[in-house]
Amino acid sequence: MTLQNKIFFSASKTYFFSSLFFPRSLRKDVSTLYAFVRVVDDFVDQVPADKKGYTAFKKKYYSSLKKDSGENVIDDFVSLQKKYSFSQEWIDAFFFSMELDMRKQVYSSVSELEEYIYGSAEAIGLCMARMMGCSDLFHARMMGKQMQLANMIRDVAEDVSFGRTYLLFTQELADLSEQTTHAHPDAFVRCMRKNISLYESWRDISRKGLSSLPYRYRVPIRTADMLYSWAVGVIKRDPFIVYRRKVKPSILRILLYACVSFLRR
Repeated sequence: MTLQNKIFFSASKTYFFSSLFFPRSLRKDVSTLYAFVRVVDDFVDQVPADKKGYTAFKKKYYSSLKKDSGENVIDDFVSLQKKYSFSQEWIDAFFFSMELDMRKQVYSSVSELEEYIYGSAEAIGLCMARMMGCSDLFHARMMGKQMQLANMIRDVAEDVSFGRTYLLFTQELADLSEQTTHAHPDAFVRCMRKNISLYESWRDISRKGLSSLPYRYRVPIRTADMLYSWAVGVIKRDPFIVYRRKVKPSILRILLYACVSFLRR
């Protein structure tokens, strides 16, 4: 297993196993993309954030646009960026969102959340669209957007431990710590269902773009979409599950949904 595959596998089983259904020619490129963004994310997702490591990595990335850095994760990504002509604005937006994670704790409106999600997820969706030769950039952005919100819904407890709260909540809740939400269970359930409703509205829009994907790429994208929808459905039925465990699909479920996706192509 390559370094990129190892990083990709440890970062997201849902994305990793879904990506196995891409044509062989694209799998390596998908791993290269996700390994790069995961390494950056790992600098941020520490307590405290590794600002020094992040800054050094970012500096090496921008330098590598002119000369190889000597680090495979960076240099392979830059080669990928050039191969598919990723817009530099997409990558700049990604770094901007990662920096928001190091200075912003709470998102108080949908517009604030969307600003963060653009760089952290929509920009990645745009890269994926370019890699798949898909011209429907609007739905590519929406797919990344809805999956990111699904992650935020699933990872409430983990994000709180990092000192961040992405989900929108009202004054009924001072924060989304387990102690606070258990003291105000009805308010927390309303909070989660409000955010889940937003996710569902974005998901329904993004799914309209699945038919525009090249035929051979629909299985992995639809599989990931279905798996996230399943996870959010589990949380919708029992919002407090997010404090007991991270809702993740089994390999059997991934394979089952991949088969369903194949039949629905």
